[in-house]
Order: sequence, then structure tokens, then C-alpha cells
Amino acid sequence: MEQRSGLVGYWRRSLQFRTVAITVLVTVAVVGVSGGVLVQRVVDELESARVRSAMAEAAAGRSIARAAAQGSSADATSEEVVTGLVEELSLRAGKPPAFEVVLAPEPGSGNPAASTNLIGPEAIPPELAGEVAATGSQLWLYAPIEYSDGRVQDGIIVGAPVTIRGIGRYQLYHMFSLESVQRTAGIVTSAIVAVGVVLVLALGLLAYFATRRLVRPVQRVAQAADALAAGELDSRLTVRGEDDLAKLASAFNTMAQSLADKIEALEVLSDTQRRFVSDVSHELRTPLTTIRMASDVATERIDPSAADAQRASALLSREIDRFDRLLSDLLEVSRFDAGAAVLETEETDLGILLEEVVGQIGPVAAEKQTPLEVVQPERPCLVDCDPRRVKRVVRNLLVNALEYGGGRTVTLMLECRGADARISVRDRGVGISVDAQERVFERFWRADPSRARTLGGTGLGLAISREDARLHGGDLTLESADPGCSFTLSLPVRD
Repeated sequence: MEQRSGLVGYWRRSLQFRTVAITVLVTVAVVGVSGGVLVQRVVDELESARVRSAMAEAAAGRSIARAAAQGSSADATSEEVVTGLVEELSLRAGKPPAFEVVLAPEPGSGNPAASTNLIGPEAIPPELAGEVAATGSQLWLYAPIEYSDGRVQDGIIVGAPVTIRGIGRYQLYHMFSLESVQRTAGIVTSAIVAVGVVLVLALGLLAYFATRRLVRPVQRVAQAADALAAGELDSRLTVRGEDDLAKLASAFNTMAQSLADKIEALEVLSDTQRRFVSDVSHELRTPLTTIRMASDVATERIDPSAADAQRASALLSREIDRFDRLLSDLLEVSRFDAGAAVLETEETDLGILLEEVVGQIGPVAAEKQTPLEVVQPERPCLVDCDPRRVKRVVRNLLVNALEYGGGRTVTLMLECRGADARISVRDRGVGISVDAQERVFERFWRADPSRARTLGGTGLGLAISREDARLHGGDLTLESADPGCSFTLSLPVRD
């Protein structure tokens, strides 16, 4: 499987990284949401408290304004009364002032207005002034406060109607800045962010060390399993403690030992089987030679007029030849299994080699009345190969094609493509089913076991042919054709 690079690939490969990343992301989300809710609740409570305080202060100021107006001297002018009232109310604001005061007359009355130094009547929102005049009650509003020095701050503006005896109706406004609330909210936000960062880092480190402690034993199990799969049958894990990870390591060691025992037993059995096949094949050579000699002597002494004896002698000779080929194939298979098969390579022109094989197979093709088509490139195709083995592969493929081609044309094609030489044998018979194609190179397997073979195969030809091809560094493959099928032998071309 192709491994992805970068962060995505590391995410897919590392369980520890995924666990730590998910823990950090979840913590960030939880801290972010809970911190945001907490900050909003704090701000709401501070603003609510500020509103209550502002309403109480404005109500107190309204009462003071009524009393102050009643107690003013008779000879004081309207402007002096209004200015004195604002100064008295501003004394309640403290230093620095917690609020600003504006005393504005009813529109069109011509009465003087007064306000503290940092504010002016123009700072009163028209919509609030209209509501206060219409309802005649104390009202408040969140609105930006524009100061005379150019500053603009969010604030709470409380307005209420007030009547100053001898002067007329006024609207008294208290303007409370929310700067302290915003400053407090900023401090709370900074504290929550700092605590959140510390919490995220702490949980991230905790997740890292916790998952490291859990994942490292699993990684060691995976490494030991890879080593076991690579053939290191003595790969074992160190068992520490009595927890679940220790049980996992102990179970792995038990499994590894069981596999090693079974593999060793299978290797012993396989070696025994290989020796048996090799020994039996060698031992049968001597009696087979004796039988062949006796058959030849018997054949020479048979009366030519005895037809039944002649047929029996021919049948005996054919079966002896088939037995001889079977012993040869079994010996070759035992060499492959033992790793004793070696190549005797030499520079070979595949075109000439194919001509020699066709010359040997030609009589068989003529007997089966099957046209044999040969296609070769114009230039020589040189490879370093073992000619005996390559001839055996091609001869086996041609024999199979003639056997199952149904008398239709069999094509033998040689191609030199880049670094490969390809020898293809295609028949136009009934073909091989998809299921059978996966097993066609198995030993002693035939697509149709009940089918009679006229050429006396052993069921080992294709298996040996593929081993010969791979011994050269090439391969033998099968492709479906319409009709029939095509076998292709690929060999590396000489550099």
C-alpha cells in the first residue's frame, strides 16, 4: 500500500499522534466554548449590576434635583440654578467621575441647559429623549457616549423627566461608561485564555505520556510481528508486570513459539518429502532402465504378424516413455524445492532457438493437423539464458497449445521490447476459465482432469516452466484471448 507523506500520512500511521491531537482539539473546543460562555455570563452580570446601579443613581439624582430646585434662592437666575444643580449631582460621581450628567430643557422652552465638563447635550440619543418625553418615566439605553474630547465609549444612558420650579420641565440624564466593565471582562478573558492554554498544554502532555506508555508496547508487538513475518522465528517480547499489556506480550510470545514449532515441523516434513521424491526418483531410474531394456528385447522378438502383441509392445513403450518424463519432472521439481537448480547461461539468439524448437514440434503439429504460425522480428534478439531450460518452456507451451487448440492455428511470436524479450504462444481453442487461470501453474493441476491427453503430460509442465522463467529473472503469465488463450514467457534482454 502506498504511504501518504506529510501530516496526513503521519496522522494515518501514528496512533499516539492521533490520540494527542484529538485530546488537544477536544480540550481547545471545550475550553473555548466554556470560556466563551463564562466570559459572556460575567459580562452580562457586570452589565446588569451596572444597569441596576445606574438606575438607582439616576433615581437618587432625580430626587436631589427636585429638592435642590425647591431650595434655591429666589434671586438666582435660571442658568445659575441649572448649573448649580449639575455641579451638585456631579459631586456624587467621585474622582475620577463614575458618570456624567446632562440637564436638558424641553425643546422650544428656551430654558438654559447644563452638563458636566466632558459631555454635552448633543450626546443624548434622540430616540431616548423622545421616549422619555413621551412616557414621562425613567428609561435607560445601551449607547455609545461621545465625549467633548473626541472619545467614544460604550455606556448606559439613563434619562428621566424632572420639573424645576420656577423654570420649567427638564430631562435629567446620567451617562455611565462601561469602560470598567469592559476592562474587567478583558481581565477575565485573559485569565480564562491563560488557564485554557495551561490546561491544553497540561492535557496534551498528559495524553502524550499516557499514550506513549500505552502505544510503545503495542509498537513493540508490531515490530516483533513484522520480524516474525520476515522469518525471525526467535523474535520475542519482554513481559513486564501483570497488566493487560503484559498479558498481550505473553500471548504474543506463546503464539510466536507455537508458530515457530509448527513451521519447524513443516520444514522437517517438507525436507522429508523433498528427499523422498528425490530418492524415489533416483531409485526408480534403475528398474526403469531394466524395464526399458526388457521391453526393447521383447519388442525385437515379437512376431510381426502378431498384431495384438505389436500393440501391447507399443503401449508398453509409450508408458515407459511417460514414466521416464514423470521421473525427470519430479527430479527437476525436487531441485527447485531444494534451491539446487542452477542456470548454465550463454549468449543465445532466441530466433534461432525458436526455429530449433519448431523443428522438433513440427511433426507433432503435422500429426494433429494444426497450422503452426511463427512471427519473429527482423533483427536478432540476444539474451543471456540457459538454452535447455528456455527450449523446455517453449516446447511445453507449444505441446499444450497443440493439445488443446482444437486443430486451429497456433501462433508462436517473439518480440523484443526494451529490457524484455517476450515469447508468446497463442492457441485458438476453448480457452481456460477465469477460476482455472489462477490455478493453472499449480503442480499436478489440470483444468479438465477427465479429459484424455494424447501427448501424455505429467501435470508438472507449467509449474516447471514458470520456475524456469523466474530462475532467469523473468516470468510466465497467462492471458485470455478470444478465442483461446495466450501464454507469455518474458526474459531480460542482454545489456
